[in-house]
Amino acid sequence: MKKNLFYLFALVCSLSLFTACSNDDDEKDELTIEQVIEQNLAGTYDGKLAIAINGSDVATDIAQSISLVKSTSAENAVKLELKDFEFMGMAIGDIVVDPCTVKEVAGVYTFEGAQTLTLALGSCDVKVAGSISGKNIDIEIGVSVAALQQEVDVTFVGTKAN
Repeated sequence: MKKNLFYLFALVCSLSLFTACSNDDDEKDELTIEQVIEQNLAGTYDGKLAIAINGSDVATDIAQSISLVKSTSAENAVKLELKDFEFMGMAIGDIVVDPCTVKEVAGVYTFEGAQTLTLALGSCDVKVAGSISGKNIDIEIGVSVAALQQEVDVTFVGTKAN
């Protein structure tokens, strides 16, 4: 009889080794937008530009790099930099828009921002809107050149290089 009680006690003790509390489960922590920006979105994107002025295409397939970095001027935002922008032999300058607010919808991150910049063409209102899915990026940049009464629309499609 003592032997049977010992086996029963051993069985009960061994069962407790294979059970766990629900608070022992590893919960997958979701990243904040700030962490996603730093870990996934920030970087250099290589791709191609297409440019239209007042609705007429003037250039396509221009190789270009655009970088995104975490904004220091706002939370949940990136800073977009298109350095040394030029087309048709005309140097426009650096297009830097900070901040561009980042939002997430169904695993796709979108961003948008606007700023008035002083470019080679004078003071220009610049609007940026884009989306990032995985390593792929699509950006629309609108530049209003008041001095020339022109609307320049730039489309960028690329992939993350780093």
